[in-house]
Amino acid sequence: MSAIFSKNENNDVFLFDGNEKIGKKIYISGKGRCNITNSKEIYEFFDEINRNKNFLYSSLYSYTNEDILKFFDEYGLKTKVERGGRVFPLSDKSSDVIKALEKALNVKGVKIILNTEIEDVKLIGDKFQLVCNKDYGLFDKVVFATGGKSYPFTGSRGKGHEILKN
Repeated sequence: MSAIFSKNENNDVFLFDGNEKIGKKIYISGKGRCNITNSKEIYEFFDEINRNKNFLYSSLYSYTNEDILKFFDEYGLKTKVERGGRVFPLSDKSSDVIKALEKALNVKGVKIILNTEIEDVKLIGDKFQLVCNKDYGLFDKVVFATGGKSYPFTGSRGKGHEILKN
């Protein structure tokens, strides 16, 4: 989503993924169905936050669950609401969520680079260089979606945290 919303006619945006395809973690989410969001009112989300509710206030109100559903509808994903307000793809296939995201990336012109694991990030002047299997030049900005260590087979091995820590 960050790559999609960062792309405009004045910039190039690259999405690097160490896997052979995007969305590997999405693919297994919700037992393969991908629970996209919840249909409850945004103010009700705060009841589910254990601590520092104010931290997420602007995020939740800046891009709401309704915005998420509108986005996916725009890219052809139909959804349904189930027990507890959980929202899933109508097809019950997380792969359809990935297809909608991939469509949005392509429509926006984001360059998708697969099978490319970032080994390090170097600051060169006011630019960033990604250390990986090929030189992609220098970048003005870098956003890391690191995941955690919970599912190593999806690429979530905690390496991004180590790079950023260093």
